[in-house]
Amino acid sequence: PCRASKGGTCEDGFEMSVGGKKANQYCQPVCPYLVAREEAVNSRFTIMNYASLWYGMLSDAFVPRELLVLDEGHSSESQLMLQVEVGMSERQLGRLGITARAPNGFDITEHGIWLDEVVDPQLQQVIQRVGSMGGGAPKSELKRRRSAARLLASIRQMMSPDIFDLGWLVERDTTAGKISYKPLHVRPFAHRLLDAGERVVFMSASLINPEVVAEALNLPWEECTFLQSDRAYPPENRPVRTDFHVGKVTRKTEDESWPLLVSAI
Repeated sequence: PCRASKGGTCEDGFEMSVGGKKANQYCQPVCPYLVAREEAVNSRFTIMNYASLWYGMLSDAFVPRELLVLDEGHSSESQLMLQVEVGMSERQLGRLGITARAPNGFDITEHGIWLDEVVDPQLQQVIQRVGSMGGGAPKSELKRRRSAARLLASIRQMMSPDIFDLGWLVERDTTAGKISYKPLHVRPFAHRLLDAGERVVFMSASLINPEVVAEALNLPWEECTFLQSDRAYPPENRPVRTDFHVGKVTRKTEDESWPLLVSAI
């Protein structure tokens, strides 16, 4: 949210040095970001990305829209998954003083015990320790406390019996030292998205099976309406070519492959 502190709060940014300048040189008496956010939340017509929608729904001023239109509706399930998964890294835990590593395997029960008996108490200690410092706590400690509080809230939500018993998967990235926990299904959490609108329209050019999407989001099919329109452009104007074999078209290979691709086209 704060331009100066690169995502921190106003309190983080006010006294932080950025490029040799005090962050308060970026700030105004009324933060333009906060003003814009509140205007978006209170506006009758608002265009937001998913992240802004989630954030806006946390505001007390948020009122469900009469009509919520979700563009790229086929991605709504994956976007919802991003909001409910719990992720952490060894580096993050280390900064919070947690050195006990997660279980090596993929047994969610073992990981649940580790989260409940090791991570949860130590996060509480961080929060309590920084809180005991009162207003004299250094900025770095306040930032550490906020990080611990966010992670603790996610873990406790996951570990609540009615949620944990839904079934979770363990995903590991040993190279990056990261671990994440994802629910088997997002259906139990779909109301978090759907509650944002009295009526919801999913728009997509690649909605392969609408009944599957409805099931994934816990939507009774009999309460849904599916409309499909014919393509509005001649297929010959959008040919799909499969005869370009010039190499990988990625950022790492752009110097080598991209000129070859241009030549082939």
